[in-house]
Amino acid sequence: MFSAFEPKVQASLGKVGADTVWKNIISKYNTFTGQAVTTDLNEYVTTETINGVFKMVAEKESGIRNNSALRTTSLLEKVFGAVKK
Repeated sequence: MFSAFEPKVQASLGKVGADTVWKNIISKYNTFTGQAVTTDLNEYVTTETINGVFKMVAEKESGIRNNSALRTTSLLEKVFGAVKK
């Protein structure tokens, strides 16, 4: 999944130069503080995007499990209809 999102993130951040600005700022920050904050903004944004997608899927699934009115197709009813609370 990472490889599907990363090129799009890289293109978007690269278009406005955010990845270069981030790398320059964080490199200096790391030098001054001795910390090791990642300078790869593309990796960070891609990872957070994927985490966000999975969070949204989990929230939607929870809603479908807990609210039968959200089971709007026969497949959803079949899959989640057997779930007993």
